[in-house]
Amino acid sequence: MRKLMMAGFFLYMSQPVVAAESTGLAAAVDTVLAHSSGMKAAQAQMRQAQAGRSEVQAMRLPMLSAHSQFTRGDQPVYVFGSLMEQGRFGPANFAIDALNHPGDLSNIQSGLDLGIPLFTGYEITTAARLSELAESEAQSGYEGAAEQIRFQTAALYLQLIMDRDLLKSLDERLAASDGEVADARKLKEKGVVFGSDYYVAEAINGGLKGWRIQVQTDQNAALSKLALLSGKDDWQPKETLPYKTLPVDAKAGLDGPQKPI
Repeated sequence: MRKLMMAGFFLYMSQPVVAAESTGLAAAVDTVLAHSSGMKAAQAQMRQAQAGRSEVQAMRLPMLSAHSQFTRGDQPVYVFGSLMEQGRFGPANFAIDALNHPGDLSNIQSGLDLGIPLFTGYEITTAARLSELAESEAQSGYEGAAEQIRFQTAALYLQLIMDRDLLKSLDERLAASDGEVADARKLKEKGVVFGSDYYVAEAINGGLKGWRIQVQTDQNAALSKLALLSGKDDWQPKETLPYKTLPVDAKAGLDGPQKPI
């Protein structure tokens, strides 16, 4: 079955599809890719790597930062210096009692800093290389996950097509086998045919029924897996695989070159 599925896959990819609709293989792959939590995680990892690269590139640019600080205390040196900074120091502050016990004072300091990276010991260059490697790894992981999902979805979808066609063929063969069993039973009852012919017909009929049950089970399993991957039920492919019979060379060509005796 695996070999048949691979052959069907390559035939499907190399030839036009008959009666393709919006629920075709391409739509199934797109739906699974959009629903996959693994793909969402891979996309998030790619965005994280891209943001890291942008952050490293921003480190080469001048940086402007603002800061503010609030302090409050009654330590004499702190109060003396704060009053000088605020331009509020006056003759009254020279009093001995005011110098020793100035009381609480609040001080708010604000400022802007402009920095330009001159030499960082190749830190930015190293960070840039690491960010490029991280982005490349994230991209490779995303593409690998996408290819794996595409192949898995295509395999399940093509299995549905082949199981559908196989069930149709088995139903036709079962209908003919049921008729043969019924005819053999009638002839056996009349003593026209040997009982062994009847049992052979029954054995063939039972084998076909067992085969159909197995194919139906495989089809249901493929439907369940595809529904789990896509978040959508009731996938009913409309495509038909273009089966072909490969030409066989003449017997002389298959035998290969003849060695002289």
